[in-house]
Amino acid sequence: MFAKVTFFKILLIANLLLIISCFNTLYSQSLTWLGTLGGNTSIAKDVSDEGPVVVGYSYTSDASKRAFSWSPTSGMVNLGALGGDESVANAVSADGSIIVGYSKLLNLDRLSFRWTQATGMVALQAFSQDVNRHQATAISDDGSFIAGIYFDNDSSNPQRAYIYTTQMIDMLHLNVYNGTTHQTPTDLSSSGAWMVGHLEDDPNNSFQRKAFRVSGDPGSQPDLLGTLGGNISVATAISSDGSVIVGYSTNANGEYRAFRWRNTTGMVALPSFGPSTFANDVSSTGRYIVGHYDLQNTPYEDDDRAILWDAFTVPATLRSLNYYYADLLQDGSILENATAISPNGRYITGYGFNAATQRREAFLLDRQGTTGISEGVSIISDFNLKQNYPNPFNPSTIISWQSPVSSHQTLKVYDVLGNEVATLVDEYREAGIYEVTFDASQLTSGVYFYKLQAGEFSAGRKMILIK
Repeated sequence: MFAKVTFFKILLIANLLLIISCFNTLYSQSLTWLGTLGGNTSIAKDVSDEGPVVVGYSYTSDASKRAFSWSPTSGMVNLGALGGDESVANAVSADGSIIVGYSKLLNLDRLSFRWTQATGMVALQAFSQDVNRHQATAISDDGSFIAGIYFDNDSSNPQRAYIYTTQMIDMLHLNVYNGTTHQTPTDLSSSGAWMVGHLEDDPNNSFQRKAFRVSGDPGSQPDLLGTLGGNISVATAISSDGSVIVGYSTNANGEYRAFRWRNTTGMVALPSFGPSTFANDVSSTGRYIVGHYDLQNTPYEDDDRAILWDAFTVPATLRSLNYYYADLLQDGSILENATAISPNGRYITGYGFNAATQRREAFLLDRQGTTGISEGVSIISDFNLKQNYPNPFNPSTIISWQSPVSSHQTLKVYDVLGNEVATLVDEYREAGIYEVTFDASQLTSGVYFYKLQAGEFSAGRKMILIK
């Protein structure tokens, strides 16, 4: 009898340990630096749901630029270059099996490629002999449609759009709109039914770009998405069902702002950090959006910081990846740009500075435990009021905290004299992780304090507003 009871106790303990192990594995998060192909830089451009598979380009030890794929099992793999001296992988299907991009040949021609494990890198066939420069820029989630640009040799090399299934189809109908000569498709919906990108009326004036959405059916006319008050708008990505489009636009002050576009709302600015903010990609449901903000008001510089929006909150919640996932970062490492998010919202990829190698490298952030089936579930053991970010700030900053118990919670802001200047939260909340944006545009420069009261827990921190 004693032996039987002991056996069942051991079995019960073993099962509990297995459950705990699986639970911890299910909700673990990780950050992986992907390395390079021997050079000093690698840039990630897209990430799949499955594998996951990350694609982009890396420099080799002889400073050649090469398309790569990366997975946890294979590491970073050089995809080749069709005999040329440069290649870039721009996009990958949701299941990770098909990769597209371009290769630059020695005669400076560019050829779109489609890569699979079975075929390797294969050039896409152009639709006429007048076209010998083209590059694939996007792929539908299911991999059945590829979009890209080509240069027509008979028309002073205008940049035009194509779509590819089994052969290239010229999207000439885009040229009907206002005589546009430059068209850049950037993304396709899951089935390829919608294409987004931007048009340029004047190829010599990049300050006249306009975001568009167009059906993949020949003969369709593009819908211009408008701007946020300036002269530039660029659509960078579209949700799987085609209902949400993200990108960036200038406002009336010439500042770059990330936007989210829907049929019901039109183009709406997303919350911003810094003088310029850009949205790069969106998950399949339109909920999660990734991008970067610049410390200067100029895109494509070296002072980027990666960010994530949750667009299902009102207003949309903006998070700094460097702050929100600080526990995963080695001191001195920086996530500079979040270039893509997997359709299921679990994986974020991009590039940053890896302090361990002193190189700019592609990264993969696995947000397991905060998305998918486990979305909204977290393991919280104690209270924590975090330092606001950024700090110092102007004019807005993010304050985040966590509570292991449900309680009435208040979050208030005070000046140095102890006067209350803002109440950010005053309500009952369940146990969880929270954050709010504090807009101090109506306040003067100086030192302020914020205080959290959650049940019996109370904590405060100092922050600095500099205008």
